[in-house]
Amino acid sequence: MDEYPSVSRTSNAPELRFGKIDDLSSRAAAAIDAARKWLFSHQREEGYWCGQLEADTTLESDYILMHTVLGTGNQDRFQKAANYILQHQNEDGGWPIYNGGPSNISASVKAYFGLKLAGYKPDHPALARARKKILEMGGVTKVNTFTKIYLCFLGQYDYDAVPAIPPEIVLFPNWFWFNIYEISSWSRAILVPLSILYAKKPFKKIPEEMHIDELFVGGRHSSRMHLEWSKTLISWRNFFLVIDRLVHWFEAVHIRPLRSIALKKAEKWMLERFEMSDGLGAIYPSIVNSILATRCLGYSLDDPQVIRALDEFEKLGIEEGETFRMQPCVSPVWDTAYALFALGEAGVPPTD
Repeated sequence: MDEYPSVSRTSNAPELRFGKIDDLSSRAAAAIDAARKWLFSHQREEGYWCGQLEADTTLESDYILMHTVLGTGNQDRFQKAANYILQHQNEDGGWPIYNGGPSNISASVKAYFGLKLAGYKPDHPALARARKKILEMGGVTKVNTFTKIYLCFLGQYDYDAVPAIPPEIVLFPNWFWFNIYEISSWSRAILVPLSILYAKKPFKKIPEEMHIDELFVGGRHSSRMHLEWSKTLISWRNFFLVIDRLVHWFEAVHIRPLRSIALKKAEKWMLERFEMSDGLGAIYPSIVNSILATRCLGYSLDDPQVIRALDEFEKLGIEEGETFRMQPCVSPVWDTAYALFALGEAGVPPTD
């Protein structure tokens, strides 16, 4: 019969020894018992469970970008975020959006830009490999809309070439075929402050050595940034592109009769949801957008609304040694539900 050593565990887990196990059912019972005891050892004093969440490196890249836009960057923190980004680079030079996944163009461009903002030079081996992979994937023009808009904040993409997100969308009534309540809660928490950013078009000038012109295939000035038309003349894509170009034209000639009303309603909607929350939507992207939106609306860095949003944002950070990473959110509801279900399946009576 085999001897089974102590279970591998974190320092605050209970010490367990299986002893001699001679059949599969005994092994399963021992494993369930170990898992049950481990779960109880990680229950918070208030009764809930909440573990750490890990996402892709776009969060660390956006962390560097946001603080660069605000002018509130901490270089030591930037370096630790950069260390974390570099640890997750794929062998081919890009970055994935899930563990072990293929390189993704948006995550890779953000990581490359984040590293340059943190002080890395284009000839750094990691950036050289990343640049080669990014160009192979089509360059900056192939990134998603959110990435393009974020690049606009630092002058690395053209506002006229990104899809229009006018704040007037908050004025659409609930009975209209499209309104903000036709999309998910998290989506509208991201979209409403983003519409404020689109209207205000923030811009922060950065040194030329931090630019990413080298990531445009053929160079930035010869790249086609606008979304391409569908080859099928009558298509939904072309329909929405026509609307998008019209909105951009109205922006260019300043035909925006409802803009002031829309911005005030979007601001009110956003600030109301700051109250009694862990940040707007309690999720990373909407908190980032809300912080930048409040600044665009004229709130100072020492305004209570901005301070509160920044505090909730920084709470998502985890500093470990020489690395720093951001969680997308905290998950006490999910984790507690999963833990209770697992304990119930493990035979723990509900009264325990």
